[in-house]
Amino acid sequence: MHELGIAQSIVDIVLRTVMQNGGGKIATVRIQAGEMRSIIADQLTFCFAFAAKDTPVEGARLEVEVLPIEALCEDCRQEFRVRGFRFQCPECRGASVRVLRGQELRVKEIELQ
Repeated sequence: MHELGIAQSIVDIVLRTVMQNGGGKIATVRIQAGEMRSIIADQLTFCFAFAAKDTPVEGARLEVEVLPIEALCEDCRQEFRVRGFRFQCPECRGASVRVLRGQELRVKEIELQ
């Protein structure tokens, strides 16, 4: 379950960021996770609560926004959304594609009370 390691990293980032900006009670943490990360939101939420225990992040709500995979066909230069992990251009059927988005994993926003 890679969600525990990700959850611990999120907690570390949130703690460091909040402390660098004067502290405060953390209400909500919003993250963006690319579809290629294969994160299961419910598992990440559970692991986040576990990793946050006995820290200033404890009790904060985690919101996960899943970002779709978008790619560029190297043959016809068409940008397209990858569906079902099928990395084939819908325009020319080419398989020479470059992933543009969908691998991200970032803390987007930290909301304080």
